[in-house]
Amino acid sequence: MRQNNSILLDGKWQLYYHPEEKTAPDSPEKLAAYDGECIPACVPGNVELDMIEAGKLPSEKELYFGDNIMQLLSFEHYQWWYVREFETPDFIPDELIFKGLDCLAEIFLNGEKIGSTDNAMIPHTFNVSLRPAGEKNILAVRIRSAALWARNCDRAGCLYGNNYNFDSLHIRKPGHAFGKDINPRVLSAGIWKSVILRKRPETEILNPAMYAMAINPDGTFLWCERTENVNGTLRGITEYLGDTWHTYCSCLLERKRHTFCTSEEYLKDSLRPEEADKITEFTH
Repeated sequence: MRQNNSILLDGKWQLYYHPEEKTAPDSPEKLAAYDGECIPACVPGNVELDMIEAGKLPSEKELYFGDNIMQLLSFEHYQWWYVREFETPDFIPDELIFKGLDCLAEIFLNGEKIGSTDNAMIPHTFNVSLRPAGEKNILAVRIRSAALWARNCDRAGCLYGNNYNFDSLHIRKPGHAFGKDINPRVLSAGIWKSVILRKRPETEILNPAMYAMAINPDGTFLWCERTENVNGTLRGITEYLGDTWHTYCSCLLERKRHTFCTSEEYLKDSLRPEEADKITEFTH
């Protein structure tokens, strides 16, 4: 699915899985020569749902009856490969974003490793170089066994992780996946949020954080601190009046930063003449 200068890589993938042994493939080239299981997969999703859909596990409802959930324990020492092809669009993306990747993953594009992740809770972004427009690319994601990885971590005597949850102390996965007294252990793995290819914008505002400083009869003034991925940190004030947001922004490329101000006149007075014409008013 294409949206402006980005495309979603959600939908149908291929899922390969096998025990994470010394002979297990650690690259797409070795995966192609490896004799392992392969089933259709859906992204966003996780490996258990794909195995249920393929008839490898009981239905989602039946999985929680009796001791059926114990069947998942045998897959905790498996590694998983998500693979799909996609065509390079005409705008040639240069950035690959995984909104949620669970968890210990290595990402390969056209056979070359472009990065790795170890946190299921946050997005991850990678720079990419695709083949020319119209040509096919192959994206592969290797997800390693969190249970096996945790065995190599030191256990300090002061740490406590219940009887069977010490592996949760070193891995950034949802805590409930390791099991609690009120829910079973389902360690899981998968691409649980969207995958996006996009052309990185020249200037971008990310992670807005706002809180009210004062409430006036005319509206609410908010202090905004925003992180931007090209020119540093954005700090300033956004004014909210009725149903309209007004932000006055100066893009000071020479100083590698941005400045916000509630008054366009004040901002112009504070800038050099050659910078004053860069002021932009945004309405959100």
